[in-house]
Amino acid sequence: MWASTRDNTESSLAVVGRLFVVPAARRHALGDRLMRAATDYADDHGVRLVLDVMTKDVAAIRLYDRLGWQRIGTTQHDDGRGRLVPAYCYISPLPG
Repeated sequence: MWASTRDNTESSLAVVGRLFVVPAARRHALGDRLMRAATDYADDHGVRLVLDVMTKDVAAIRLYDRLGWQRIGTTQHDDGRGRLVPAYCYISPLPG
């Protein structure tokens, strides 16, 4: 899905596998700073980042939306117990 978005190939993409901020450290803009650092690194290396986030993770979705990430589709995660959980797929903003 990500590689099929305009002007992207698998070699021009990097995946943010998982990013979590422990509850005790929340409300200090750490998620924002981590995502900006990752995006800056990707921009410097000529790749765009992609990720998926479960639809229940509302705070993370708000962060990605606020940072200008583009929602490009939906998928499903296996929760490890045989249940499928809906998730959104995102791609980082274009550099610059």
